Amino acid sequence: TSFEIPSEAARFVGFVPVALEERAAAKTLPYTTIAEYVAERFHTDEATLGRLNNGLKENAFTVGLSVKVPAVRPFLIESSRTGTASKERIPGASLRVHHLDHQLEVCDPDGQVVAVFPITVGSKPEYVRAGAWKVASVIPNPNFVWDDEMLKHGRKGNKQYILPPGPNNPVGLLWLELQPVSGPEAHIGIHGTNDPTHIGRNHSSGCIRLANWDIVRLSRLIGAGTHVVWVPQPENARVADAGE
Repeated sequence: TSFEIPSEAARFVGFVPVALEERAAAKTLPYTTIAEYVAERFHTDEATLGRLNNGLKENAFTVGLSVKVPAVRPFLIESSRTGTASKERIPGASLRVHHLDHQLEVCDPDGQVVAVFPITVGSKPEYVRAGAWKVASVIPNPNFVWDDEMLKHGRKGNKQYILPPGPNNPVGLLWLELQPVSGPEAHIGIHGTNDPTHIGRNHSSGCIRLANWDIVRLSRLIGAGTHVVWVPQPENARVADAGE
C-alpha cells in the first residue's frame, strides 16, 4: 500500500553516537533515518523498503514523500502507550516460550493459543531457562545497563554504561521483567530490540527478544503477574516424536 511520510516523523529521528560513552550521555536513542522510522512502522527493514520503491536509497526517504510499504497494521510509536492498560488485555492469559522453535505463544485461560510471536533467544545451553516464570513488572521505554563482561561471559564487569530509552536502545521500547516462580532471582526479561532483522535467530545474551512492534502488542495482551512456561524442546525428544 502507499504511505505518505508525515511531518511528525522527523521528531523521532536523530543522531545516535557510536561510542558507548557518548550514547550513555545522550537523552534518547532515536531512529537514525526516516527510512528506519518507516520500516519499523510497517514491520520490515530498510533493504525491503528500497526494493519496494525501485531501489530508493535510505537517505532519500524524506517527510512528504509517498512510498510503497507492506500492507500491515502500522506500529504507531507516537501513540503506542507501551505498558499501559489495554482493552485487548486477556484476563488469565499465560505465555509459553518454545526455545528451539523461536516462538512465544499467548494462551487463554483454557490453554488455547490466541497469538504467536517470533522471538530471538540465546544459543548456549545456559540460556535455556526451562521451567515456570512470571512477569514481575512491565517497564516501558527502559534504560539499559550495558556491561560488556556480563553480555559476553555472564559475570559483572568493572565498567557499566546506562543507555537512555528510545527505539535504538538495545532492549527496544519495552521490558517485561521475568521472575522464577521458585528459585533464585535472575535479571532477565522479554524485551524489544534495536535490530529486528535478528528476530527468529540465536542472537541473545539470555533474554527473549521481540521486534518493537510485537513487544508493544504483547504488552497489550498480558500484564504483571502473567505466568510463563519456558519449554526447552530438547532435540532428542523432537526426533523421538518424529519417529512415532
